[in-house]
Formats: sequence, C-alpha cells, structure tokens
Amino acid sequence: MTNNTEVPTSFRDSIVSVLSRIRRTAAQRGRRTELPTADFSDALNTVGEHFVDLLLQKERRGLWWLGEDGAFHDCAVRRLGDRVPRNFVRGDSTDWSWFPAEATRLADPMTGPDHVVRVSVPSLKLSENVCLEQKLRFNSRQDVFADASTYLKHLDVSRLDNSNSSFESYYQDALEEVKGVLGRRTENGTLAYSGSVPQVCFACISLSPHIITVVNRSGETRVECSYVGFLAPTVNQSSFAVEDHVVRIVRRAKVGLWIGLDSLLTACTDKEVQQAWSAALQKLTEDIRDPDWR
Repeated sequence: MTNNTEVPTSFRDSIVSVLSRIRRTAAQRGRRTELPTADFSDALNTVGEHFVDLLLQKERRGLWWLGEDGAFHDCAVRRLGDRVPRNFVRGDSTDWSWFPAEATRLADPMTGPDHVVRVSVPSLKLSENVCLEQKLRFNSRQDVFADASTYLKHLDVSRLDNSNSSFESYYQDALEEVKGVLGRRTENGTLAYSGSVPQVCFACISLSPHIITVVNRSGETRVECSYVGFLAPTVNQSSFAVEDHVVRIVRRAKVGLWIGLDSLLTACTDKEVQQAWSAALQKLTEDIRDPDWR
C-alpha cells in the first residue's frame, strides 16, 4: 500500500480494501491483476466458512441473483438452520439407476455443502433453498474475479470449445464425465465415494428430480435445494451479459446466486464483521481442543 493511500480504520475496511484493489485491477484490460499474499489467503480461509456462515445468520441483501437475461437482481439471503456436518444423497428417480441404490451418500464423508441458504428475489417472485459453495481462492484473476468460467473450472470437466461444440452435446458429455467420477469404483469393486461439491450439485440439478438433497450425518433432517450458489472474493457481473456456451451451462446448472465477499462485507456493519471474525476464531480454537472434532 502506498503512502498516499488512506489506511483502513476497521477490520472490515481492511479486507474490503484488499478486495477492492483486486476488483479494480482485474477489471482493467491489459493490466496485471494485483493478488494478495499467501498469508492473507491462508488467514482468510482458516476460518472462512464459519466466518461467512455467521455473517449469513442475519438476512443480507445485494444484487446477487443472476436472471435469465444476464442481469443481476436484488435478493435477500439468510442461512437455513444451524451449521452442522451434512452430506448429499442421490436423487429418487430412474435417472439415478447408474448409482448404487444402497449407497449412503454422494462423495466422501467430508463432502457436504459449505452453506445452505434461503434466497428471496422479489422482482422474480422467487423464494428457494440454495446450496452455496464457497471458493475464496486467490491464485489467479479467474479465481478472484469470478465468472461462469470459474464455475466450469471447479466443475473439472473437459475444456469447452465455444466455437465448434454443440451446446447440448457438450453439456451431456460433461454430465457423463461427472457421473463417471461419482460412480467410480475401487480396485476391489466397491464404490469409491469420489467427487466434489460442484460435481455433486451439477449431477443433482441435471438429473430428475432436479433437486439437491442434503441430510445431516444422522439422516434425521433433510433439506432440498433447487439452486446452486457460488461465493468468491469478487464477481465479474458484466461477463454474464455475454451469451455464450459457458454462461448457458451456468444457467442450465441453475447456478443462480453469485456473491462476492466484497459485497457481502459491505452489506454488514463494522461491528458485525468484527464479531463474526472473533467468534469464528474462537470456534476454531474450541474445535482444535476438542478430541471429538472431526
């Protein structure tokens, strides 16, 4: 930070200042995106999920909902229930006949939603549960200034040739790749329980009943999500106005909620951000001391 730059006066402003610089440099063509140090990234991600969860325990509003026309709509977001360990389960339809019916979950025991939130979009008369994936990565411009390609990167399927590929054939090929990962077997023939959260959500939305089903570890509570969300350091909203295959994939996969951490923090007060950070650090300390923590 240069000498003539005003020093932020609060914890919230310190983080927002870094994210604003990222956004400003990422948005300028021909300029290298200024990325924070690894220390900043490591510190933020140490308590990142719990920190964001605490911020979302109160309703937050922002231009975060992606409409079919590429425009972003004002919406209200709030976490749904308490933060507990959760897993995904397969859909109940013939579309899932390729996946073992006796399987207790999708992916490994540690793979579950980062956040489950309730989203209301007044302009669209929409109110839905959303499985919100948090990706606070700071390695590249694509990580920090998220767009549809960022989602595709985390989906981890074959690279899309936007000019030569049929959209429908590419989408189906991507789905088959994801099914291959989720249905992978070990050498002894048992289900490997492999796959990432983006891959699980992509399969659940693409296959009937087109719902992401989330259960707690005991199976006692069950939540159905109709949409997917993506939380990144900042979001390149203008990129979604371009009609190409990548944006169409995002819409088909129902990735409707796009939150930048910068805009989430500005929707909170200084005190709320400081309290959430302190509480997240305290929870981390308690978890490390607890011998049952897993």
